[in-house]
Amino acid sequence: MDAGKLPHIQFVHPQVLILVHKEAFYAMQGHKDRLTKQELREDEFVSRILGILDYSKENYPKIIAGVGALAVIVLIGVFINRQAEQRRLEAVDAMGDVRISLLKGEEESAINQAQQVAQRYSGKPAARNALLVAGNLQFENGRFAEARTTFENYLDNFGSEGPLGYGAWVGTAASLEEEGNLNGAAERYVAYVDKHSDTPFAPLALKEAARCYEFSGALEKAKTTLQRIVDEYAKSPAANVAKAKLAQMGAAS
Repeated sequence: MDAGKLPHIQFVHPQVLILVHKEAFYAMQGHKDRLTKQELREDEFVSRILGILDYSKENYPKIIAGVGALAVIVLIGVFINRQAEQRRLEAVDAMGDVRISLLKGEEESAINQAQQVAQRYSGKPAARNALLVAGNLQFENGRFAEARTTFENYLDNFGSEGPLGYGAWVGTAASLEEEGNLNGAAERYVAYVDKHSDTPFAPLALKEAARCYEFSGALEKAKTTLQRIVDEYAKSPAANVAKAKLAQMGAAS
């Protein structure tokens, strides 16, 4: 047989053989029909598989490097998660030390420990709790300026949203009140309402603001604030208190 008419056989990989010109092969076997669509698809599939094998062989080092890089990334992720869990457990232990100091009546030690936790775990939930504990302890011990600074630190780092945020905000206002700045305390309460008017804490803050205005001698501001409760938070329990107070002060609600 003429060599030019032999079917083209290509050896791509050891033990891998592909007959590219199937029509010539079938002709040798006495098969006169053309390839069917199914056979063409099979031929294309085999060609693609072999192409992938070729690519794998030529780029083996790159593929191995890529798999290695992925493994490294996974290991780094596991390491970071373990570190985060370890830090969380350390923070729990640290706050446990604060509680132990409180049970012993060692409030000064508890304040210092809480401040250390807040500094070490800055921006983390442990720091949030530590700042509130430290602020409250400072307030209870008459260290109002320090307490106000601690509560402001909380607000700067964790915001004023939610019950804890409101508690920290009230801490700053109450500290101002204890420092003798009643007007400043009242305005601080009002500022909370201006920022969070749609929260259930808003009428409570206005009630506290009205009380501070009244004690400072700013009776008109007190009445205006009480009336604001009645007008804007009519369905709140604070509204009934405000109405009663307005009647006591001789102002129609």
